[in-house]
Amino acid sequence: MTKDDVIRLAKEAEMPYNYRSGEINNLNPLERFANLVAAHERARNTKLLYQMHERAAAQHNYYLHAAIEISRKAETVNGGQS
Repeated sequence: MTKDDVIRLAKEAEMPYNYRSGEINNLNPLERFANLVAAHERARNTKLLYQMHERAAAQHNYYLHAAIEISRKAETVNGGQS
């Protein structure tokens, strides 16, 4: 999640902001929190895809490929830290 994404979502959620500058208050902790939530969701989705793969492995391996791709993208976003 980019800083611009966090700012856009914070504004959408009507988070407190500095009325003079228009900047979101406490953006750094909010950005860290947003990245933790995104990482949690990626891990949850990857786990679900692996479970779906276990049930469908005899027919195809689409879920496995999807889970691997999500894991790779997470490593790229986090610089190797999932």
